[in-house]
Amino acid sequence: MAFNLFKTNKQQEAQTSQEQQETPSSLSPHLHKIAEENKDNSITYEEHGYRIAGQCIGDLNALETALNTATLEIKFRQSKDQAYQAKCKHGIEGEIKLLEQQKQNLTDLKEKHNSNIEDFKQKQENLKTDIAKLRDEANRLKKNPEELGVDVDKSSRLSVIIGTTILTFLTLYLFTFYSSAAYSAFFKVFSIEDGAIASIFDPSALSSAYNDGVSELVLILLIPFVFLGLGFILHLSQKKKTIKGYVTAGTLILVTFLFDAILAYDITKKLYELNRSNSFSTDMPEYSVNIAASDVNFWIIIFSGFLVYIIWGLIFDYTMEAHAESDKLTYRLKIIRDNIREIETKIETIYPSIEIEKNAIREIDSQIADLLLKITEKEARLDHTWHDTIYLKQEVYNFFQGWLRYIKGSPRPNTQPHQDKFNEFYNKL
Repeated sequence: MAFNLFKTNKQQEAQTSQEQQETPSSLSPHLHKIAEENKDNSITYEEHGYRIAGQCIGDLNALETALNTATLEIKFRQSKDQAYQAKCKHGIEGEIKLLEQQKQNLTDLKEKHNSNIEDFKQKQENLKTDIAKLRDEANRLKKNPEELGVDVDKSSRLSVIIGTTILTFLTLYLFTFYSSAAYSAFFKVFSIEDGAIASIFDPSALSSAYNDGVSELVLILLIPFVFLGLGFILHLSQKKKTIKGYVTAGTLILVTFLFDAILAYDITKKLYELNRSNSFSTDMPEYSVNIAASDVNFWIIIFSGFLVYIIWGLIFDYTMEAHAESDKLTYRLKIIRDNIREIETKIETIYPSIEIEKNAIREIDSQIADLLLKITEKEARLDHTWHDTIYLKQEVYNFFQGWLRYIKGSPRPNTQPHQDKFNEFYNKL
């Protein structure tokens, strides 16, 4: 088999590996001589090893030099094998092309993330523009609300103040009236000196209820809120402006009137029965509805509560309407403020998305930097000479087998020292 084309079965079955090494700048004269002698590729490396051993008479000290020379010669021949060198470089060029494609894919992905960031920032700018418009609208509303279609009645705020003041005093009146009337109707023991007015406005109603017990006091304190609650429901019913709303309002007025009538009837009945029991006249009939209807005290009690209750409800209704009228501008400004807060929240929610995109870009930049480093390293390897390490080791091994064949046929066939020196050399390849 030819000297530089020697192929064994083991070499054909071995997986080809490639090792990048620079070709020595100069070879020994002996190596050039060998190369010239074997241009016809007429002998194998095993035969060549046998010949070299014969020339050295199997000198152990010459073995390492012979192995080095054979190694350099094999590398020299591989460096001159243009087809092999082109094949190796083609493989590196393919790897570089693949790395370049990966870099381009990452660059395209980076551009996409940059585009996403620009979209997010543009969205934030649009939202900030919306906030600026809303703030401008708020300023214009404060200066001239009519220009933006908000008709504000400037006297409505004064109406609210007056109505609130009146409602405060009427509420205190109703609380005093109903607490006194309820105490008189439920718990008070009348004396002959008591009259209707004293029964309605009893200055000692709360203290007397307290002395009677906690339950009596709680009842007296809470009854006024029943009527105030009815007045509030009456206001809500009137706002609906429907038949059902009017029916509800009428029913509430009727219930309140009946409640007041019962309180008035009970109080005037107690007063009448007290006078009847202490009267010397025997012709006073028992108290009845007809007597109550003709009793002026009965109607004083009713109108002292029910009439004021109706007035309280009307003033409450008018005050709420005036408040709504005066609150148009405030309500409109509140809507603007709420919209601004909502938009500001949207702007804040965009920042995490931008940060995610930036983190992705930083990761891509790191990957691109790694790829550029690999590309640079592989491009540098294109200028080097390539050697097939498996082929090199195989031929060096064949060379040594020829050397051993000579040693075994010599007068001193001690091969172990040669084998040890070869193993040390071979392991360094």
